[in-house]
Amino acid sequence: MGIMDNSYSPPLVWISALVNPHPDQTIKSLRFRAASDDPLVLCGLTLFLGQGNPLRYERLATYRITLPEPAGEEDERWDITADLGVVARKWFPDRFEPESWLRSPDPGLGSRIQLIPGNRHLYVEVTASSAATLWLLRCRTCITA
Repeated sequence: MGIMDNSYSPPLVWISALVNPHPDQTIKSLRFRAASDDPLVLCGLTLFLGQGNPLRYERLATYRITLPEPAGEEDERWDITADLGVVARKWFPDRFEPESWLRSPDPGLGSRIQLIPGNRHLYVEVTASSAATLWLLRCRTCITA
C-alpha cells in the first residue's frame, strides 16, 4: 500500500506486511538493503503475531451484539472499536410498523425514531482484518459532538 501527502512532491511511503517465509523458525535479525542507488529509508517496523494480513480489510460485515442490559434512550453509552479495522456505523433497531407506515401521508420522511423498549441488541458494521478484535466499551463519560 502506498501513501503520499499531496501537499508535497514524492517520495512515496510504502507500507507493507511481509510474511515470514519460515514461520516455524524464530527471527533473530533483519537486514534491509537498497536495491538501487536511491536511498532506502525505514520509517518503522512492527512485529505482528496474528494470522492473516493486518493491513488487508475484509468486506463490510454486520454484527448483532447482545448487550448485558437493555438499551435506553441514551444509546451513546456503548462504544465499539476495532484494533485492526474501521467501525463504519452502529445503531439500535427501531420500531417499525409497516401498516401504519404505508398509510402515512409521508412514509419514512420526518417520522421520529422510536427505539424498541427493553432492546438488548446493538448492530454494528465493521470492515477489518481477519485478525482484528472488536471491542465493546461501556462509556460512562461519553462526549458527543
